[in-house]
Amino acid sequence: MFNKSGFLGEKEILCLTGDIIPLTPFAVLTPSLDKEGIIVGKDEFNRKVYLDIDKLPNSHGIITGTTGSGKSTLARSLAFKIYKEKGIKIIFIDPHGEHASFVRDVLKGKIIDLKNIPGIMDNQCYTPIDWSNELSSIFSNVYNLTDFQTYILQQAFLEALDKGSLENVPIYIKKNFYLSPLVKELFFKINPILSIFNTDIEISQILEEDAIDLSLFSLQNRELSRLAMLIVLNQIDMYMKCKGVRNKIDTVVIVDEAHRIFTLGTRNVLVRAYQETRKFGYSFWSINQLPGQIPYELYQLAGFLFFLPGPVEYVKELESIAMLTEEDRDFLLYSIKGSAVFIKQGDPRPLRIILENIKEAFK
Repeated sequence: MFNKSGFLGEKEILCLTGDIIPLTPFAVLTPSLDKEGIIVGKDEFNRKVYLDIDKLPNSHGIITGTTGSGKSTLARSLAFKIYKEKGIKIIFIDPHGEHASFVRDVLKGKIIDLKNIPGIMDNQCYTPIDWSNELSSIFSNVYNLTDFQTYILQQAFLEALDKGSLENVPIYIKKNFYLSPLVKELFFKINPILSIFNTDIEISQILEEDAIDLSLFSLQNRELSRLAMLIVLNQIDMYMKCKGVRNKIDTVVIVDEAHRIFTLGTRNVLVRAYQETRKFGYSFWSINQLPGQIPYELYQLAGFLFFLPGPVEYVKELESIAMLTEEDRDFLLYSIKGSAVFIKQGDPRPLRIILENIKEAFK
């Protein structure tokens, strides 16, 4: 309160810390940035912006952007830099085969067609019960099996693992036809699918390569493509966990169109991996089109986020995920292609950046 002389009286004025921040030097000085890792672009002050996944609390990340916004170009550019500068292995899970030429011609890697999914009889360090539970859960998720059908399938996989042959799965199911018409229905759903598993190739052989494109392009059936994605991601997850706990990242798995493997209310290997942060030496990078297509939990857990420009409704969805300022919103709405809002775990400040994509990433 002011007294008659125009000065503040003796009455105390209470305020929150946030109310006086604009009066401090921190509101004027630009915050410092990390200077280690790979360069992803430059901020509005023309400073280089870095990404160092080894220093993040969680090494998993998300790239979100509408069709044509440059998600794939950004993912390939980051992959090139981390592969060349850090010697980290790169695996693309590629629904449309659009990264194949980049992996083959630029990274000098190998393309593997997942029309024959690597053999699932190798449970590695998992117990047969755990792996049969995982497999039956994946099939149930994709083909909407009943609880009873899922149980029968789990028992069939368990017997197949015990006897070392996938052929025992349909044999076991047929033996139990008498239990319920649901078992016969299960047989006709599952039996044609089992032929796509290639028992001559193991996931460990595939992951010996330094750069791989696992292409799903030849699997035109959406359910089959989703099944292949889920099984291969689980195989990669199992393989990396069996190598033991290690803190340094040696493999990055880029999951294009990650939203394909989620249905309403489902949880799967990606959610588990993001929860386990950086324990097992690998990092999942999920690429998706619209923010709401993958669980909100992934955004909360991810070590880094790239939000690419897009229309109003898209930006509104992003606002429900991150604390974007008015400047951030305008940047996403009106910026040209090749820009992004970049957020790192542990640092609440979104950075508005111009990306430095390499020319090879546009292949």
